[in-house]
Amino acid sequence: MDPDIFIAIDKTEMHEVMLLIAELQGMGDLGWGGVGFKINLDFMVKHGIENTMNIIRGITKAPVFVDLKMWNGKRTMTDMLRMLDWHNVDYTNIYGLAGKDVIKTVITEARPRNLKVLGLTILTHYDEAYCQHNYRCSLPSMVTFLAGTCRDAGCYGVILPTTMLETTQNLQGIKRVCPGIRPVWYEDKRHEQQMTPSEAIKAGADMLVVGSPVTKQKTVEDRRMALTKILQEVHDARTNNH
Repeated sequence: MDPDIFIAIDKTEMHEVMLLIAELQGMGDLGWGGVGFKINLDFMVKHGIENTMNIIRGITKAPVFVDLKMWNGKRTMTDMLRMLDWHNVDYTNIYGLAGKDVIKTVITEARPRNLKVLGLTILTHYDEAYCQHNYRCSLPSMVTFLAGTCRDAGCYGVILPTTMLETTQNLQGIKRVCPGIRPVWYEDKRHEQQMTPSEAIKAGADMLVVGSPVTKQKTVEDRRMALTKILQEVHDARTNNH
């Protein structure tokens, strides 16, 4: 089962990452939705896939999303998918800009048993001006095009800004994953495209990625309370949507 929330742990020290996982794992058992953990590329480069996953699996069975943001040659990406799958990673991602044929070939040749591939459209800290300057088209047009590319290539889900959920509401047969989630009680300006958890769920998000609102709280009690509040908000939004 997919988690409702991935906790983005944007740290590179092993003890810091594993402490956060130990503190927050099992929070999804409260009945409000599942919790997974997102680990960044820089952490994996520093500590290795096998070492990292062996330690994580000694702590939790929660879903793990290794955020590689891949866009490379077919052989390289195929080998990476095989390694991630072999070491019990649950999710990873490939840029939609790699193209439908390349992504489809990589997934087909890797033949992952449990690993789910998410296609990445436009990062949340980019905006309309970025898309116009680099791609000569609008942000909604670029996200819609890349989301369709990822779906047609066989991706399990697509990662897109929350503000583009309405634009892709007719996109069928694929999960929509949204970073840049900010509850009303937490604010920063790192993401150009962001929404509250309830707004994202009501707009059609299937899974959310939440980092700073949880991980930057000062104490374990505060971190667990922040996650509890977000899970409750997601639960309430899903309930009210039905």
